Amino acid sequence: MAKTDWTTDAGRLSGFRRAHDEAGLPLDEQLIVPIGFHAADTDEQIGALLDVEAPTAIFAANNLLAERAWHVLQRRGLALARDISLVGFDDLPWMSMVDPDITVVAQPAVEMGRRAARLFLRRIAEPDAEPRVECLHPLLVVRGSTAFP
Repeated sequence: MAKTDWTTDAGRLSGFRRAHDEAGLPLDEQLIVPIGFHAADTDEQIGALLDVEAPTAIFAANNLLAERAWHVLQRRGLALARDISLVGFDDLPWMSMVDPDITVVAQPAVEMGRRAARLFLRRIAEPDAEPRVECLHPLLVVRGSTAFP
């Protein structure tokens, strides 16, 4: 999980917690590792998680963390899906160029841009209009980096 003040991070963590709750699964707080967006010790923190907690999967809350986790797993000789699963957030081209390709939560980025532009133009045209929040739903794209533990 990323460690920033961004509302997206709070929402992703909230969704992670809610999913555990809805599934009736206990949540081990030690498995939530807050890592700064450009932290110099990202690889070390991921390594420490692997050494201490031995998780069956890593959910990287953004594409930068997914990339760093992928590199750490590769250096350790861990095979994705067989030894550990990896899920990223955002769907960047590299994620389908590695073997196996990475399971991701894909955001509707183009539609997000469209809606943001509409809201911006509305704000210009109607400066006194009530602020509006729109929520778009991501899509889980299951690829080869995940398996049952």
